[in-house]
Amino acid sequence: MLEEQFTTLIQGYGKSVGINNLLIHDGYKIFLTFKPNIKIDFQWRSKTEDILVFSNLLRISNYNQDFLVELLNANYFWSKSNGATLSIDSATDCIFLTDRWTLQALESIESLTAAINRFVATAKHWKSIAQDNEYSESRANHDNSSFYLQNNFIRG
Repeated sequence: MLEEQFTTLIQGYGKSVGINNLLIHDGYKIFLTFKPNIKIDFQWRSKTEDILVFSNLLRISNYNQDFLVELLNANYFWSKSNGATLSIDSATDCIFLTDRWTLQALESIESLTAAINRFVATAKHWKSIAQDNEYSESRANHDNSSFYLQNNFIRG
């Protein structure tokens, strides 16, 4: 029943952005790509009855302590990650942005669209920071408050 709601909601979103036949793999997985090259994966999880949302932002080979501290600080009460979680997969050195959404929190296509837009904006922001090869302490001290106008990402 809830899997059908997920399918209906995600296909409704697809239609709202001009994709009439959004392909859902295995009945529960889908990915979308947003400019500039932000891939977002959505997976319905029937055991927990939620949607896992994640984006592999990029693989980093060289990162310094200041960068790791900034990632950790972003996760502190989700203050600079819009409610999502930033992490590094140590096996691949990839930075991931992840979240989980409940269908109850996504009441409509509009609320799903707003959640996706916040997630994509957060992914773009952190991908840009991670790509910055000139990472410095001055960047770590930069106030990003204008980017984070609201910290009310969908929570289950």
